[in-house]
Amino acid sequence: MWPFKKKPRRDIFRYFDGKRERGIDPLVAMRRLQDDPKYIPEEHLANIDSEIKDVSDEAVTVVVCAARRAFELEAWREENGKDVGVTDTEAYMVLMEYYNWSTLVKKNSSGTLMSLDDTESKRSEESSSRSTTSA
Repeated sequence: MWPFKKKPRRDIFRYFDGKRERGIDPLVAMRRLQDDPKYIPEEHLANIDSEIKDVSDEAVTVVVCAARRAFELEAWREENGKDVGVTDTEAYMVLMEYYNWSTLVKKNSSGTLMSLDDTESKRSEESSSRSTTSA
């Protein structure tokens, strides 16, 4: 019998925050994205490719801001000759990598993470109820 115990696999999402590699509990990231007051994934991610410039620009802004809030990403700047933080493109890529990673984890494990589709459905229901109650 092997004398060493194998460490259990931990499903921690890892990403670069502009200074170092960080990890985040994927359910914390999911809750932050779900709780974001402006971000509706199915709407904003689809609108990034809109041919209408104003729609596309707004979608990019909302998605990048949601990524920054969910993963605590500072905006890029140069400080004392060093790069600090992440660009908008990098913030967007962290979010896309999170969605891809969570889909793979769900497929290859017990499925503890909600998929983007589950998240979108919840957000759509919440958005519908908000617009119904505010009308």
